Amino acid sequence: MRRAAWSAAATASVAFVLFACGSVKQRGELMLAMQTDLELPKDVDTVRIEVTAYGKSLFAQNYAVGPGGVKIPATLGIVGDPSSPGSPIEVRVIASQAGTYRVLRDVTTTVPPDRTAILRMPLAWLCWNQVTADSTNTAQSTCPADQTCIAGECVANALDSTELADFDPTQVFGGSSDASGGACLDTIACFANGVIADVDTSDCSIPTPTSTGAGLNVAMIRQPGVPGICSSEACYVPLDEDPQEGWTNTGTKIMLPPAVCNRLTAPATPKLSILGVVVTTSCATKTASVPTCGPWSSVGGGTATFEAGTPQGFDAGPSTNFAGTWFNDGALGTGCDGAPISSTLTITQAGDGSYSVATSIGSVGMLDGTCGIVTTDGIPAMLEPDGTLTYAQPLTSVCSCTSSSDQVTLALSANAILTSTETFSGVAQCPTTTSVADDAGSTGIADATLAPQDASTSGGGSSSGGSGSGSGSGGSGAPGESFCSTCGGVSCAVTGTFNRIGGSPGEDGGTSAFDASAPETDASTSAGDGGSTVCDPETCSGCCDGTGTCQDGFSNTACGENGISCSNCAALAQTCGGTPAQCTGGPSDAGVADAGGHLPDGG
Repeated sequence: MRRAAWSAAATASVAFVLFACGSVKQRGELMLAMQTDLELPKDVDTVRIEVTAYGKSLFAQNYAVGPGGVKIPATLGIVGDPSSPGSPIEVRVIASQAGTYRVLRDVTTTVPPDRTAILRMPLAWLCWNQVTADSTNTAQSTCPADQTCIAGECVANALDSTELADFDPTQVFGGSSDASGGACLDTIACFANGVIADVDTSDCSIPTPTSTGAGLNVAMIRQPGVPGICSSEACYVPLDEDPQEGWTNTGTKIMLPPAVCNRLTAPATPKLSILGVVVTTSCATKTASVPTCGPWSSVGGGTATFEAGTPQGFDAGPSTNFAGTWFNDGALGTGCDGAPISSTLTITQAGDGSYSVATSIGSVGMLDGTCGIVTTDGIPAMLEPDGTLTYAQPLTSVCSCTSSSDQVTLALSANAILTSTETFSGVAQCPTTTSVADDAGSTGIADATLAPQDASTSGGGSSSGGSGSGSGSGGSGAPGESFCSTCGGVSCAVTGTFNRIGGSPGEDGGTSAFDASAPETDASTSAGDGGSTVCDPETCSGCCDGTGTCQDGFSNTACGENGISCSNCAALAQTCGGTPAQCTGGPSDAGVADAGGHLPDGG
């Protein structure tokens, strides 16, 4: 029989040991060390560890990570079988967020026969989304067979354990054998004192600073609201000084992983882009031995700085965090039923980075002569190089003129206000708006230079005609009156503004607890009441779902406690239980015979 037992490798870290009973032979060990450059649980809320030998599962377990779960860095001890030294094993570490696989790292190696070696398996953003789920919902690397992602590139996953260094806890927990005494990188505070470097994409390098100061650190910098360690102004992905996982210094150049330049110049999707590379000499150099600081970290007491300004030379450019639901009520004038026209946009970003828009506006005059709400789903949208989002709004339900068109351009400001500009062509008249302020204090204004209108007229008889962005409006004319009931030669532009419903969702549909632009919430809101607009460990005792709503955390489709992102246990063929609540049982616990942690013989 094999037996599994918990033991502490360091304060606030975890070590799991697998070993054979009844044997007196000396046993070697692999100490798996997990670290990450991501923010937990915003980017990753669950880590799954699998150990197999000859296709047989020896260990498989999911762990909730972050302030309410296992803190990172953490270690997992894998003890070898002395009866079959040199037998290969496969170790897989899989990171997911809200049930979606995000990072996979796998290694095929052996357990040293007579020593404890360190096996580093970092969860790195450069390998983000290089994993997919097969028909059985098993995580599969997008790399070719027998390869894994390291620093954004596919490389062989076979590793000779004789080349691994001896395990030393000080090389995991920031220079201390006790995590509570180790050092960590205060990411945002450190890089806020840096500068944006000039990247030479011909060899993917940046100049080495003339003085190293307290140390030398390098990070990728990204838009706020995406994976990475984020303030309200920017997100950072720090890189280790490491020849395989990070950067190296030649003396005149800092050589970066090639994937960094790929993300800078030609990202596979907009979600995988970076804005630049920042270098700083204001803090001690980060290596694989030094984790990041934060509430998710087992090192540094769980504290970190989340607002500290931005590096010299940084320009965030236009925000592209469009995903979410946006609302405008009253700024669009009076509808055909005499009530203010309201408009809702639901913008969705797929895993490949593509956008689609669902729209709802009303009440407006319909082509069939009725007064109603126009809804349109699944409109393809394009993220343009200037950071705007564009799409063509269908007008078929309100326009008899088939040559009429409505091109919509959405721009997102730094303070999370969405501005919509609709360009109409081939219409009989331009939709007008009244000067009624919306929630943001802005008004929709018809461009009088293109189509002179009396913008103060509330009953002009022109309806918005189903403009999905809703920034065009019409007066309180009779049902059926439409700006495009007949064809015309008018072209014009109409603008309006929208506020996001439910805070500022991140790239994965979650909400950053450190996003200063998110609406304030009542800290007394309890789990499951659905009334909080910001869901985080301070406001939710359960878990936060993909819309930023606090759930009680005990259902199989929304499982978790202490404000972590909800896990979908049902999708993993598991159930929600335990303290804290997490997904357990079912196929994901392959190889575990009972709650006592006993594992079957063999392997």
